[in-house]
Amino acid sequence: VIGTLVVVKRFHNANRSSWIGDVMKPCLSPRALDLHRASSASTPIVRALPKSKDYGEDPRVRRKNLLRSLLVSPISIALTAIPVPAAVGEITAAANRGPQKKLFAYTMANGMQLYMDTVAEEKSRYFDGFNQRLRNLKQNNNGRPIRVLEIGIGAGANMKYFHDLGTDILLTGLDPNPFMESYARAQGEANDIPLQFVLADGMKIPFPDDTFDAVVSTLVLCSVEDVTRTLKEISRVVRPGGIFGFWEHVSAPSSKPILQTAQRLLDPLQQTLADGCHLTRNTLSSIQDSGCFVDVEYENFNFKSLGVLGPHVAG
Repeated sequence: VIGTLVVVKRFHNANRSSWIGDVMKPCLSPRALDLHRASSASTPIVRALPKSKDYGEDPRVRRKNLLRSLLVSPISIALTAIPVPAAVGEITAAANRGPQKKLFAYTMANGMQLYMDTVAEEKSRYFDGFNQRLRNLKQNNNGRPIRVLEIGIGAGANMKYFHDLGTDILLTGLDPNPFMESYARAQGEANDIPLQFVLADGMKIPFPDDTFDAVVSTLVLCSVEDVTRTLKEISRVVRPGGIFGFWEHVSAPSSKPILQTAQRLLDPLQQTLADGCHLTRNTLSSIQDSGCFVDVEYENFNFKSLGVLGPHVAG
């Protein structure tokens, strides 16, 4: 953690930027950003046949990005691992987690800009396809608004993608961190999306069977304690004929052994610093093997500039 803070401070001095909100930006060179933008494709994201996309193929930046990622991936949330000292030398674990969760919520709301910029084009395409499926569901709902549950809504980063749906959507956001609520509600208001915020986690969703038309999770299944149990809960609360949308960072494929090794080495640290986030989960296999869904359509991506966080699957 001390080493991370030193790196953060050096980036801050060099760039005069917000040392929490923009801490990851200096880690990606302008050339690497240009390479990413130039390599972005224009094909739809959701399809029945899988296809893999790599971003940042230039070998001159590949090794540099991988090495940087060893430091970058936990930087924006590293402060959540700092224990809060007790005034008299004694403090309970529960009390200690409160300030950490508050800081984690702040960092997720203000420290994810590099990630969001990197995946923006593909994620926008993904939600265009997802929202079209929601509109198709509405046609079969006799005009009733679509009931959508977002698992792990966090700071509300996906609200902007639902903006065009307007009154066609009734959004419920589920999150176990109470400090996320104010950020999520602010994003809802900014995008004219009424939000019902529920303090709970995905392993025990407090709603009856068949409550929702759709469920969506982005960067969530990497951190839940039990993926299979969470998927079963999602399947339970989605009505027959409903849909489950996912966008997750995952383990690198076996064809990328160096990246796989880096993920395995950093996984324990990532779990500690990033609120239980795993780098090595094969989320797609978990979804396919769960037996919860009739059909799984997906596409793989690898955003190389994100290093160990680069491999993604969406569907």
